[in-house]
Amino acid sequence: MEMQCILPTRAEPPGSSGCRRTQNRYPLALPLKWRCLQDRVIRSEGAGTTVNLSSRGLNCMLDRELPVGAAVELSIRWPALLNGTISLALAVEATVVRTGDGRTALRILRHEFKTAGLAR
Repeated sequence: MEMQCILPTRAEPPGSSGCRRTQNRYPLALPLKWRCLQDRVIRSEGAGTTVNLSSRGLNCMLDRELPVGAAVELSIRWPALLNGTISLALAVEATVVRTGDGRTALRILRHEFKTAGLAR
């Protein structure tokens, strides 16, 4: 899968266009893999692409619709390399808060960067 990254010229400010968010949203189109969990058991998994993200929320397009309230783990392929050679992934634990128009909105509960191997 070829990675595409759209870097913003500036973030969408909070409160713009009637937005209720308190954090800036950054438009980033990054490939991701997701797993839907129930009682710590994987119930479904798939792939998708981010649309935009902030430190507290994420909007994405997934290969299927998930139920509101579902616990989700995501691994987002990050465009920057660690020390110029090691790929990174943003690991996210989140909850589905809204779906519609082919998009899924998630509330981020935890996130951390992880190494994902040597870049090719």
